[in-house]
Amino acid sequence: MEKYITQTEAKARFGSVLSRASRGERTVITRSGRPRAVLVDYQEFTTLAAAASLLHDPSARAVMARITT
Repeated sequence: MEKYITQTEAKARFGSVLSRASRGERTVITRSGRPRAVLVDYQEFTTLAAAASLLHDPSARAVMARITT
């Protein structure tokens, strides 16, 4: 579950927000009441980036389609 905080709060408490992210907590940073960014642990980021890369690769998508059907 993610926590929502304002940009101002994120700036004022960056150290604690960063510490929470390193423990696995996602923090959504808002500006003018709208989500603008998400701070996550680096390992989670690399995992998500790798998954997104696979989803953009047609041959990987074909393999996944065969596995799931």
